[in-house]
Amino acid sequence: MCQSNDPLVHSKTFSNNGLQGKAMQILIIKRWLIVCCCMVVVMIFLGGVTRLTDSGLSIVEWKPVTGIIPPFNNSSWQSEFVKYQNFPEYQQRNIDMSLSEFKFIFWLEFIHRLAGRITGLLYLIPLLYFFIKGKINRSSVFVYLTILILFFVQGFIGWYMVKSGLILHPYVSHFRLGCHLIIAVIIYNLLFCQLMLGSFDILLISHGLKLSSQKFFCLLSLILIYMQILLGALVAGLDGGLVYNSFPLMGNNFIPKEVTFDSLNIQSFNDPVFVQFIHRIGAYMVSISIILLGNSLVKLAHPKLKRVACAILLVLGLQILSGIIVVLYSVPISIALLHQIFAIILLSCISWCYFLLDVNIELPTRLDRYLKIFYPSLTQGIIERSLRLRKIRVNSCKIEASFRVKAGDKIFIDSSLNLAVSTGKLLNDYLIYQDDYFIAIDKPAGLAVQSGSKIRLSIDDALQYLNSLGTEFKLVHRLDKDTSGILLIAKNYLSSIKMMRAFQEKIIQKTYLAVGLGKLQKNEGEISGMIGKKRGRGYEIVENDEEGGKFAITYYKLLKVLRTSADNNSNISLLEFTPLTGRMHQLRFHAKMLNCPILGDVKYGTAESITLSKKMLLHAQKIMLPKQIFGKEIIIETKLPSYFNLNSI
Repeated sequence: MCQSNDPLVHSKTFSNNGLQGKAMQILIIKRWLIVCCCMVVVMIFLGGVTRLTDSGLSIVEWKPVTGIIPPFNNSSWQSEFVKYQNFPEYQQRNIDMSLSEFKFIFWLEFIHRLAGRITGLLYLIPLLYFFIKGKINRSSVFVYLTILILFFVQGFIGWYMVKSGLILHPYVSHFRLGCHLIIAVIIYNLLFCQLMLGSFDILLISHGLKLSSQKFFCLLSLILIYMQILLGALVAGLDGGLVYNSFPLMGNNFIPKEVTFDSLNIQSFNDPVFVQFIHRIGAYMVSISIILLGNSLVKLAHPKLKRVACAILLVLGLQILSGIIVVLYSVPISIALLHQIFAIILLSCISWCYFLLDVNIELPTRLDRYLKIFYPSLTQGIIERSLRLRKIRVNSCKIEASFRVKAGDKIFIDSSLNLAVSTGKLLNDYLIYQDDYFIAIDKPAGLAVQSGSKIRLSIDDALQYLNSLGTEFKLVHRLDKDTSGILLIAKNYLSSIKMMRAFQEKIIQKTYLAVGLGKLQKNEGEISGMIGKKRGRGYEIVENDEEGGKFAITYYKLLKVLRTSADNNSNISLLEFTPLTGRMHQLRFHAKMLNCPILGDVKYGTAESITLSKKMLLHAQKIMLPKQIFGKEIIIETKLPSYFNLNSI
């Protein structure tokens, strides 16, 4: 690799692992979300431990930074113990507590708070990195920022909850406890949903199903589970699990005698008997809703949905069983913690089910639009070409892209249809440069940049395939199909705007090398004028823009005469072109106007120039991006393809 520090210069030998690296970045984001989800679940678990062991009030100060350092000697332990002794929990409930007993509850609360800080940092630091590097999908930015705000709110609510138990009574507010738990659950579910969006395989289930009732029960179950988790927090905050340790009745009645609906108001939620009763009613409602959901899924007679239903019903059964044991055995800590975790698992299962069902909502009936939903790597051009070649058929028949599919139609897709995948691999094979803003590929002659009616595959197909995996690649300029050389592709929307603006302002300098046949009047100079397209005849000079013409200007230079002719009118020369504008076929047309058409150019060449080369000898050899675009000057160069073979011409 040829490389210098200023400016940056990269040759053809640059590493070609860029697109594999991009796929790895997507995988890293998914793994980051998995870690965050697991850490939030751990936080919920530790919160349950601190609540069930009455450890939450052992640390009576909130020190967001210095609080990460625990007591490290006997003196500091005594200091913490003295602080604890000044508050109601010690004075009213734990007056006989020893230092060793205090250490036990202190460590539980300390670990809970430390885990909270670690979880927040594990979310914040990678998020900032992904955001700065443009790795976060624009459509997801709002969700990620919402989660970040909720993390900060969660920390504040946690201390606000603890503070309620440090004033008059040694009990935290059960309402604040419920708020603290429900925010944690919302954070988890948002993270889980982002993970599902990033890794969800929409090819898992069949389509064309009527799912309105399934979606209704799924959404109803989600709402009821959230309500039930909140009620569970209120029960825990009031020690409601210690009253009426019987099931299914509360004492000898279904409705306990303490519950009177005549005087029902907000104060009723301060009564542990009433809250436990409402929590039981909520459990019945959740069970009925989920059983109806499971039954409706099973009736669809679809194997995937049956497995989903079985998973949900299994977790529901475990949740019911653990809840009954908690009531009957007066809240054993281990079972109570399992009961809490099963609630999170059940919420995850229902969320997963919602995603599976949501895939089928509002499906278009046109075949091409239908296929794009379930096969995002298939472009419109690929679909239409595949239909013409019968690689995609409906009910074994050849049909048009506008064919309207209906439930029961069988869509056949040929196993050889791997164009999108192959074009993605193709980009990787020709990669010569990449940074945080763009990639550059050394495009071979014959590979189209954009799709067309006679084009089998293109770079645009590859980009659409990669973008379906979560990237944001975007073309910022183009090369003709038969032109080889450097092609720039932005990595994200912001980079594409900067690069396209730079092309419009003509501050990106491109250099092309070509082999032409003829004799130049001058060894260097410029050629300019209005050029426009005539139907069926390529580009020609036109008088003004009213005829469809656009101004084009190119600097040219004779680098070397490779072969001379007897009359000097058929010299073969190596030429350098520097276009100041970017019109279609500009260099090829200008070479023709210079009476030196490019070898192998079947559109603008002469009979002799066409026969001298099977490929068009035009190559985008060098490109320079000035410092004002990305803060550094970047020069990218490539070698001429082997078929130029200047020595043998």
